Amino acid sequence: MDVAGSPEQLLSFRNDPASIAPERAIVFEVAGSLPDFYRQAKDLGLEYLGDLEEEFPPTEDFHISGDSQRILGARIYLAMPDVQALQQLLSLWRRFTRGESLPRGRGPWRELFSSLRDIRPWGVQDRLPQETLDYWSQAIALNPDLPVRFEIELWFYENPARRAQAYARIEQEIQGLNGSVIHHAVIPEVRYDAVLLDLPPDQIQAMLANADITLCRADEIMYLRPQSIARYPRKDDLEGEDGQGEAPDSPSAESPIAALLDGPPIQNHVRLSNRIIVDDPDGLEATYPVNQRRHGTEMASLIIHGDFNTPEAPLSRPLFVMPVMQPNSDGDERTPADRLLLDVVYRAVRRIKEGDAGDPASAPEVILINFSIGDPGRPFARVMSPLGRLLDFLAHKYQSCSSSARGTLPAACR
Repeated sequence: MDVAGSPEQLLSFRNDPASIAPERAIVFEVAGSLPDFYRQAKDLGLEYLGDLEEEFPPTEDFHISGDSQRILGARIYLAMPDVQALQQLLSLWRRFTRGESLPRGRGPWRELFSSLRDIRPWGVQDRLPQETLDYWSQAIALNPDLPVRFEIELWFYENPARRAQAYARIEQEIQGLNGSVIHHAVIPEVRYDAVLLDLPPDQIQAMLANADITLCRADEIMYLRPQSIARYPRKDDLEGEDGQGEAPDSPSAESPIAALLDGPPIQNHVRLSNRIIVDDPDGLEATYPVNQRRHGTEMASLIIHGDFNTPEAPLSRPLFVMPVMQPNSDGDERTPADRLLLDVVYRAVRRIKEGDAGDPASAPEVILINFSIGDPGRPFARVMSPLGRLLDFLAHKYQSCSSSARGTLPAACR
């Protein structure tokens, strides 16, 4: 078996003048899945950064018996070595490639090495996906004289001082490119550290022409990505917003146990009047013309009344609404352009459940939060997005109802 990646290649990682060796993400491309990798990496002294799913075409060494054309699944593990760990890794790898036995206690690494397709540093090909290149090209084509806004996802370090050091270096790099940091957010619970920034169009064009420069080579960076936003495209004006029709009975005065994160609804709409409680700490409602408050109004009505074609009693309690979207120049509804999407969602849920910025929890009895908007630039494909990790964490932390479909709500949420 020809195992990719020689000891000399691994050692050259440290000799690369563009790297911050040895504190550099190392990629282990594994054919299949090794549940013990986390433990093995920790035992060797590697800082485990995460893993993701990938696919690769079959090779002579790795293929399914009887089907040499079938695409194989892989698990890519990421780790950050210190000097000692890197030296141990190189030593074990050399012994394995020479067919020698491994030292006592290091036997599990033979299983790992025998399944490796490749071992290499995290590089430009990893941190700069095709969708980012496409996004940059489209932005330059639409507005060739305007800065381009996008996101940087940094490697998350457990040590706060190390995180601050990494961010300071990237901030300095951005300023050196005549760019500006718009927003920086850290959410340790989901290992999220990200920067929203603007870069001049000439710097974007330079990276499109040659990806192996500037930010694309910064080892503190995991990904360069299009800005994450939640958006609802512009639609025709709402029908029935003038309050025509018969208003249903009002709900009880009990505290809300269901909440909606969306655009602000029309509060005096005939089907919503006296049925919603709005908390708008960022003043987003003031930016919304009434005739653009479509998605929030539709979702609030759906949650409260269900499908009009299937008559049923409305919710007995009011619905708590926290606006997280605002209209843009095209009339779309979207999350704020100057905030990272994850921070918008995280702050909103935290404000509802436990309070924020010195304010008490605005609706602590809420057990279901509907968030029926998504990021069109990050569809689920093999890897859970940071937003997906955040929603999963928040649902677990606050033990909220997990379904957003009203027909399957637990009885307590009705």
